[in-house]
Amino acid sequence: AGLDATGNTDWSPSTAFGSGTDPATTLTISSGAENIVPVLWYVPVAITIDEVRVIASTDSADTLNFHLFSYTMATGTGSGAGDLSSGTLLAHNGSTLTTGDDRITTTTLTVDSANVASDKVIIAFVENVGATTDVTAQLLVKYHYQ
Repeated sequence: AGLDATGNTDWSPSTAFGSGTDPATTLTISSGAENIVPVLWYVPVAITIDEVRVIASTDSADTLNFHLFSYTMATGTGSGAGDLSSGTLLAHNGSTLTTGDDRITTTTLTVDSANVASDKVIIAFVENVGATTDVTAQLLVKYHYQ
């Protein structure tokens, strides 16, 4: 997925998934849908996740948590289209990842639920634990079709 800001404005990440230990398992979109679309990975065919690897850095010493979730997305064109439900934790890191501007850190996430049905969407979440420093991260998902 790519993120692109136009008109000299910054892309605004969504805080609608909460601030708990894990992201919310549902999302009702009332505004800001344009900020959700760039981070959705639509899965047209059922897959099995074999591995999830993280590559990350921050602009100062920090710790990060990662979650990979799948959701059922409501279809259509009216109110409720794009709402997310049935959130399932696919993978997470067992302990926080230490980062800094003097390193690029990698780790492998624990796979919690490997199978993802067709027509789901997947979202990767990065939690900056107790800080607001800039984060750059990639989640690389190794998978195969079922």
